[in-house]
Formats: sequence, structure tokens, C-alpha cells
Amino acid sequence: MGMNSRGEIQRLAEIVEPHIGVISNIHHSHVGFLGSLEEIKEAKAELIPLLNRDPTNCLVLNNDSEWTPELASRARCKVITFGIGQGSDVGADGIQNQQEAMEFTLISRKGKIPIHLTIPGEYNVSNALAACAVALILGVPLSTMARALSNFQLPSMHSQIYLLGKYKVIDEGRIQA
Repeated sequence: MGMNSRGEIQRLAEIVEPHIGVISNIHHSHVGFLGSLEEIKEAKAELIPLLNRDPTNCLVLNNDSEWTPELASRARCKVITFGIGQGSDVGADGIQNQQEAMEFTLISRKGKIPIHLTIPGEYNVSNALAACAVALILGVPLSTMARALSNFQLPSMHSQIYLLGKYKVIDEGRIQA
């Protein structure tokens, strides 16, 4: 769910009634809408009380975020973490930037598997880990995740790479700022 203001996630979550919710990051990209990281955190945290309605629901949090311990403490449902750093339920090891792709080993309680992600950027490794955390909750096999990520393509204006002479330009024109 997208969010540009306080109350928006709550309204959308009340309609959707999710069983799994992901807070992928709390980042400056929404500061223009909300004014501070604290306000962004609170807007995204609106998801937690709705997930808390059923203890079998799952909250998926980015373990690389300084806000994760506080958000996890609010949860009365199951919490699963993902992240590039140590100590996540779903993590990455041996991250390598391969020009227009990323390679890493996905690590989880279900095992390890090499991943070839067809889009550049460490932040996309984090996004892939969030997706894998949800897939694991849903019982998707690691091999299916690896295959899906190796075939993944972003829509236009997301991490598109253009070579302009000796310069490489990465177009992130779709990102809100």
C-alpha cells in the first residue's frame, strides 16, 4: 500500500484486512509529505493494530532499520525480519554487484540458495528479501523464489540503465520524493 499522509494506511488496511503486512523501510522519500522520519514511522505503523487483530497474522520488518525494535514491540502478531545485516530471519550473504544485476545467497530458516537478481542496487536486494520473507510465510519453496527473482523485470522508470558515452545513468524517475 502506498502512503502520502497519516491515516492513509489505516484506511486502506481496514478495507483490505491483510494477514501479512510489510514495512519495507522508513526513509526520507516521504518527508515531503509528512515532515519527519518520526511521522513517516507513525504513518507506516498504522498497519500494526490491524495485524494485531489476529495473532496468526504476520508483520514483516526491515531489520536494517533503526525503527524495527520499536515497531516489533508494538506487534501482538508474529514478526518476521529481513535484512542485509546480521540477525534477520531472511537475510543475504556475499552480495555482489554484477553490473546490471545483483548476486547473493539467500539465508533463511528453510535453508540457503544462490540468487541472481536481474536489477541493480543493494536496496533492491533488500526489496527482494522482503518479498522472500512473505513468500516463506506463504510456503513458497526457495527454488521457486530463486527462479522468480532471476526472471524479474521492473516496469519502466524503475532502475532503468542508460549508457551515455562513458557515463552510466540510472533512471529512478518513478520514485516519489
